[in-house]
Amino acid sequence: MRQFRHVAAALGVLACSDVTSTGNGVIAIQVQAPADAAVEPGDTITLVAQALYKNGDVVSEPVYWRTTDPTLLTMVDSIGLLTTDSLTGTGEVQAYVGSLLSPLISIIVHPPSDTLAVVGPDTMTVPDADTASAPLDAAVQTLIPPGGVDSTSISYVVFDSLVSLGLVHFQSGGMSLRAKTGADGRPLVPVTLRRTNGVVQPDSVIVEVFAFRPSQAVVPGSGQRFIVRFQ
Repeated sequence: MRQFRHVAAALGVLACSDVTSTGNGVIAIQVQAPADAAVEPGDTITLVAQALYKNGDVVSEPVYWRTTDPTLLTMVDSIGLLTTDSLTGTGEVQAYVGSLLSPLISIIVHPPSDTLAVVGPDTMTVPDADTASAPLDAAVQTLIPPGGVDSTSISYVVFDSLVSLGLVHFQSGGMSLRAKTGADGRPLVPVTLRRTNGVVQPDSVIVEVFAFRPSQAVVPGSGQRFIVRFQ
């Protein structure tokens, strides 16, 4: 069985626009933050920043973090571990070395990702005349109060890619897809599995679903499967 490995969100690189030296040779702060950075209660996100010399070399000078609203975002430690007690909102954090500041970075706050649920049929048949399956419908949910988790994501992956390689694909064109969630915790764009034209279709394909908290801890319910049968 091929084990699915979650691929972390792409990192964006930000540089401080203030090029005034701190007096110790540091003139810029390079920040790495996940795309659509988010945090939720009971979980953490790790922020990463490095101090740079004028020639662009990374130096060992400590880089610290602060939040502009401590009532919304909480720095667990000053070198980059962040959490929250809130259920919703958008806060900002900033890295600094002395008086040298990075740009402000937005952090989305959302309710805890308590479970990943399959909310539609987990087995479906694609008639011979159809190109795509019905939506593979799942949702990231919070339990207290019950509801969906907005602005997180659900990862879909074809389970047995060796058998199905090139025979089917998601609407993105690949064998895996990461779908952003809306207010109900379900994909903003319904996820479907599609036939590849001009090839013999497999009898059935298994698709697994996963969700991850901001710390990359696996959300309970991950690993559930859809079975898509082709006529």
